[in-house]
Amino acid sequence: LKNQQWFFNDNPRNKFAFAEHVNDQSQHPVDKLDVNLCTLHEEGRRLNPKQKDELVAVLKKYASVFEPGGEPTPYIEHRMSTGDSPPVSVPPYRLSPVKKELLKKELDKLLEENIIEECESPYAAPVVLVPKPNGNIRLYIDYRGLNATTIADSYPLTRMDDLLHAAKHTPFMTTIDLKSGYHQISVCSSDRDKTACVPIRNFSLPANAFLD
Repeated sequence: LKNQQWFFNDNPRNKFAFAEHVNDQSQHPVDKLDVNLCTLHEEGRRLNPKQKDELVAVLKKYASVFEPGGEPTPYIEHRMSTGDSPPVSVPPYRLSPVKKELLKKELDKLLEENIIEECESPYAAPVVLVPKPNGNIRLYIDYRGLNATTIADSYPLTRMDDLLHAAKHTPFMTTIDLKSGYHQISVCSSDRDKTACVPIRNFSLPANAFLD
């Protein structure tokens, strides 16, 4: 936003400039959008001028919402009920010197952003590094041991065909990809010791992890 540019997450190289003046009285007709399920990667490129002005106005009005950082959502906390199961501790996986250096940089970033914190805990889960196409890494935590001792929640899950039926008269459907969505949900303080991981030393997660 500081460069007055925006882009769709699946095609960050294709950037669009914010309009200098948004004209809410624009008389451009609203064309009927022809959505082709085979070309969803082009989503957003068929907006007419009036629709583009409206989108820019929304992005500018709520610019603070899209800025990096910020507190986790106040509406929910992640909890993990493990009953009387003993703590699960798994030794860290071996990493090459190169991967250790990449891991250290990633941990420093997460510490700076208050996504993780140092801790002492009887729990320990190993980390897994997966390379991204752009050369960076994605850090996963292998919580299979913890998941095996966690009591699952039970709740009704709506059928997909019922959801589609309920949405058949919806004029617009909007999707948004939340960056690092798991980091936007905090972990209940009484359960944070269960999230401990041992990449180099013990860390726990005040925010939710990418549970793999």
